[in-house]
Amino acid sequence: MTEEKEKLLERIQEKIRVRLNDKFRKGDTEHENDLLSIDLLSEAFDEVLDLSVYILALQEKSVDYYQKGYADGFKAALQPIDKEETD
Repeated sequence: MTEEKEKLLERIQEKIRVRLNDKFRKGDTEHENDLLSIDLLSEAFDEVLDLSVYILALQEKSVDYYQKGYADGFKAALQPIDKEETD
C-alpha cells in the first residue's frame, strides 16, 4: 500500500479503537458490569435494526443535500465523522 493509504488505515484504526473502548465501557456500566448475562442475540438484533435505520436516514439526508444543489451532498451528510466533533 502507499504511505497515504497506510496513514489512512492508521487513522481509521485509532478512531475505531477509541470509540470501541468508550462504547464497551459504557455498555459494561449500563449492563451492571455483567455483559455476558444479557440476551446478546436479542441485543444484536436490535443493533442491526438501529443500523438499518441509520443507513436509510443517511441515504435520505444525502439525497436531500444533492437535490438542494450541494455539490458535495454526500460528504456533507457524513459530517461530522470524528467523535470529538460530535461531543
